[in-house]
Amino acid sequence: MEEALAVEAPMVLLACGPMMHGGSQWILGNGHVAGQTVALYTEPTFSAEGVLDLVEQARVVSLTFLGDAMGRPVAEAILAEPDRWDLSSLAAVSNGAAPLSDGVREEIRRALPGRFVLDTYGASESGAAGSRIDDGSEAPTGAPRFTVDDKVEVFAPDLTPCPVGVEGLLGRRGAVPLGYYKDPVKSAATFKEIDGVRWAIPGDFARREEDGSVTVLGRGSVCINTGGEKVHPEEVEAVLLRHDEVFDAVVVGTPHERWGQQVTALVQRREGSTLDEEGVRAHCRALISNYKVPKTVFFVDEVPRTPVSKVDYPASAALAATLLSTGQV
Repeated sequence: MEEALAVEAPMVLLACGPMMHGGSQWILGNGHVAGQTVALYTEPTFSAEGVLDLVEQARVVSLTFLGDAMGRPVAEAILAEPDRWDLSSLAAVSNGAAPLSDGVREEIRRALPGRFVLDTYGASESGAAGSRIDDGSEAPTGAPRFTVDDKVEVFAPDLTPCPVGVEGLLGRRGAVPLGYYKDPVKSAATFKEIDGVRWAIPGDFARREEDGSVTVLGRGSVCINTGGEKVHPEEVEAVLLRHDEVFDAVVVGTPHERWGQQVTALVQRREGSTLDEEGVRAHCRALISNYKVPKTVFFVDEVPRTPVSKVDYPASAALAATLLSTGQV
């Protein structure tokens, strides 16, 4: 035993997010069950430098982000000062809560070459439903695609499986909760019994691909209907984040007399950037269909996010409405 302890490196896990978030609780639970060490980041606000200090100090082996809002600052801190931290213990980077955009994943590759990068998709109601391992190859532009097992299905409105290429609601069977605490209405809307099998259907739209994988398009509650076309904000946000001068971005629908809603982007530029509205649209037109390109772009100091780093869509929509009413750009 002593010899094994001498030659085997201990598994030290670190979740960047607060313990109020299910993703961080998941890491803590995994470490507890497996007898591993979990390093706790306890600062009141997120700091990329603080996270990297802890990685070095605790000799962290696996680091977990909660989406772009954590992944990008950490990657950029490393790229800005590549010799500041000893990160030789770090073997893997994982991500949960919100998928990493292509642009942020590319930054993590550059900052941490040779590391194992795992992106997962899931929800509190469904648990982990899909994963994608970064192998260094070019990923399809836009919405993220995940490998799933036979417990995952894409359902049409009548709760029949969607054929390949057709959008529907993503569901997962297996260890499904009994419901939300004291909320029978929401429970009935989310947890469905189909042919005697209980499914969790949290409200994410997805599309089954030819190879059996699933492209996750985003939450239906924030979907934009512009001129009869549906636009999922997450897809446009992923494209915006591929621009070298864009640090963060959120996309919302705002009222439009002709189209009902228009695609509107709130963009946080990198320091010193002179990127303008037309530059943003030209970048998007080269990667996505024209109807998905933001009709209006507002440059903001910071994108509204929740305490657990997810995009705050209600706050973003309210900010966009205010900026529209005052004519700011």
